[in-house]
Amino acid sequence: MTTSRVHYKTLTLAIAASLALAACAKKEEILQGERLSLRGEAEEVVEVAEVTQLAAPTQQNYAQWTHKNGSTAHRVAHPALGTALTRAWSANIGSGNGKKARITSDPIVAAGRVFTMDSNSQVRAFSTSGTPVWVKDLTPPWDKGGAASGGGIAYGNGLIVATTGFGEVIAIDPASGAIKWRHKTDASISAAPLVIDGLIIAVNLNNKAIALDVANGRIQWEIRSGGPATGLSGAGAPAAVGEFLALPFSSGELVGANVKTGARTWSAAVSGGGKGNARGFVGAISSDPVITGDTVYAANQAGRLISANRETGERNWTVNEGSYGPVWATGDSLFLVTDQFQLKRLRAADGLEMWAVPLPGYLKDGKRRREANVHYGPVLAGNRLVVAGSDGQIRSFNASTGAALGNVQIPGGAASQPAIVSGTMYILSGNGQLHAFK
Repeated sequence: MTTSRVHYKTLTLAIAASLALAACAKKEEILQGERLSLRGEAEEVVEVAEVTQLAAPTQQNYAQWTHKNGSTAHRVAHPALGTALTRAWSANIGSGNGKKARITSDPIVAAGRVFTMDSNSQVRAFSTSGTPVWVKDLTPPWDKGGAASGGGIAYGNGLIVATTGFGEVIAIDPASGAIKWRHKTDASISAAPLVIDGLIIAVNLNNKAIALDVANGRIQWEIRSGGPATGLSGAGAPAAVGEFLALPFSSGELVGANVKTGARTWSAAVSGGGKGNARGFVGAISSDPVITGDTVYAANQAGRLISANRETGERNWTVNEGSYGPVWATGDSLFLVTDQFQLKRLRAADGLEMWAVPLPGYLKDGKRRREANVHYGPVLAGNRLVVAGSDGQIRSFNASTGAALGNVQIPGGAASQPAIVSGTMYILSGNGQLHAFK
């Protein structure tokens, strides 16, 4: 049941109950005085921390970008990027965003090529100068033409691995595009897979995580979440460092497990939502978990962000900030785009806010909000924060203060997180294009 239906049903019952009471009650005395709303207010007092100068790590030229935000941990330190971005080239990736299907995959850069997946499960390979190399349609033979948006791609163990809205995990030769094997799960897969240590790990919409042998696609272990699935598009992608694995589920459960065996080490509920927020009904862990040091971060779209110890699952802190994408952790700070269209810097030690900058929200404000802007990022690159918007602007901000540094246009509006390799930023747009900025 969707949130709007829940709200409508609740409202109908409330009106019916009120009419029934009114029919049998005596005329009540109207009391004088101030009326206070019983509904929670969306605004709340936010405790803030002192703004400090960010001690950013030295910029690095990364040779590959294998998963969202660069690695299996969904984190890299500080990619090198020029200060004055210009679009170097663009290439067609296939189908863009539409009414029935949307781009859900980020570009991957590995083995000297750039890989993309469009909204209709077509995977393409390009040279780093934008020349098409191959294309592979992953639509299964048994499909009858229905749209199946979802999934993503990752690279590891010499393979491109794709997950799809059809519920399949598919291993692809990065050189030729030939399919090595395909494995069908029992439900759609909304997020990209994790490829690590000879295993491919994916989570489907039935709240089941599976680990497959990268060589043949055979199941090595399974983990199920105990709670019901919530959310319209599932949870984020798994993350791992060493033997530690963080599994996000659409039930709102975050599970710490062993990569090799799938044995659970802990479980935490990322639950609750912002006051006065209809998304409080939706507990899916929408942001991909991020692992740095002994800490794992995860957020839902209802208004909760947690910091937990990766060994024990013990909560370090919880703040009332939701997010659809992964946070960016660096030094003593945490950066995120919230579900309330704000770019924020938090203190990593306790989650206190250092600064907040508003981002463009709905395309049509007022009583009928038709479509919300989607903001991808933030990414710390080239000594600044980069946030790409579906409104057609890639924005840069001072990481220490949040001050705006400038914009560059992206035709078609952003539709993915950026991938930054060797000083070039690759990003997808809603009109089905791969753009390279330098």
